[in-house]
Amino acid sequence: MRVLIFIGSFTTGGAERQAYLLAKNLRHLGHYVEFWAFESKSLNQPFYEKLIGMNIQCRQLPVFDIWSWAGIRREMGYIYNIRIFASFFVKLWHYRRSVPKESFDWAIPFTPVPSLVLLLYRGHVKIRSLIWSHRGGADSGNFPYTKLLTWFGRWRLNGLVANSQTGATHMAKVFCIPRDRVSFIGNIFELSDFYIRDNAVVHDKDMTKIIHLANFYPEKDPETVIRAFAKVAGHPRKPKLILVGRHLSASQLKGHILLVQQLGLEHAVDFIGEMAEQDVLVLLRSSNIGVLSTRSEGCPNAILEYMSVNLPIVATNIPSITDILPSESHQLLFDVGDEEGCANQLTRLLDDPSLGRDLAMKNFTHLRMKYEGDVVVHEWVQLLNSCSDRSLTTN
Repeated sequence: MRVLIFIGSFTTGGAERQAYLLAKNLRHLGHYVEFWAFESKSLNQPFYEKLIGMNIQCRQLPVFDIWSWAGIRREMGYIYNIRIFASFFVKLWHYRRSVPKESFDWAIPFTPVPSLVLLLYRGHVKIRSLIWSHRGGADSGNFPYTKLLTWFGRWRLNGLVANSQTGATHMAKVFCIPRDRVSFIGNIFELSDFYIRDNAVVHDKDMTKIIHLANFYPEKDPETVIRAFAKVAGHPRKPKLILVGRHLSASQLKGHILLVQQLGLEHAVDFIGEMAEQDVLVLLRSSNIGVLSTRSEGCPNAILEYMSVNLPIVATNIPSITDILPSESHQLLFDVGDEEGCANQLTRLLDDPSLGRDLAMKNFTHLRMKYEGDVVVHEWVQLLNSCSDRSLTTN
């Protein structure tokens, strides 16, 4: 098959990584794969070189910045809306020159703007199966899903896919279609990237490392983890909390450092910041417990990474996490924002290392069964074959 994968940029990110892994696996199966992305000023574009190395053709399109379509409002009156609509079509016509006139059997855009471009230019780019892919939970990520867009999507899209059950339910509501018309396909996890076959992991006997792997977006709620850790910091197994990820601002980092100081945890909490992928792997392999306090997720890669290195996991009890973990590990989940519940679950693992080892092995086995590349790509191929030549409203 001729397959087009379209992403926002070639820079590092969760959606970009998923698009790269899907392209890699489809190419391995013998499909022709082409990869599009918008131009970026960033010099850090690691996936571009990797894709070129696999003989995958890569194209960069000008940034798509046609947002006037979102300004159409019934309450603004006909004259205003006609002007907005006319302006939108003028911009749309000019951008058409930048879109390659190609033909594909399958098109898989990641994130809303690439999805919108292929939806609008589907007559220009011939596509047999066009999917709208939602990478998130129960929100639209500030993307303006207007009534006009969702109506057009129901007519011109062949399928909708989300990487979480929560996201699938949300997108069914957005596009006003039955829930069973939105497919759930989890993230691909390339085990060889994160798992060292030599299982001889050296743990620090004088310390129990608890790792929190996430950039410091508000929904990640690291404050709950820090406050929960304060309740277990005096445990005989000498726990240490390591927070890996990028702070959004200097003031945010300062606020977290101040919280740690107020709780008297300076000796037991480290903010590592961003790390290279290989360095994250080394740190994960030397950790004892993975924790993730988050209010909203799509398919959290941090959970998959914890599973890949045989860690027991303490995390929030939200659908996007229960979707991923085996049922046995649900016993270590806590309610969103419940620092007492988080502390209780950490205490269980600190008191009973054998429980942690048992759950860690179940996590790893479940990961191999459900999220390795060949398993997930098979789900993609089935979806794309099944939805050809139909619209979202077709029974």
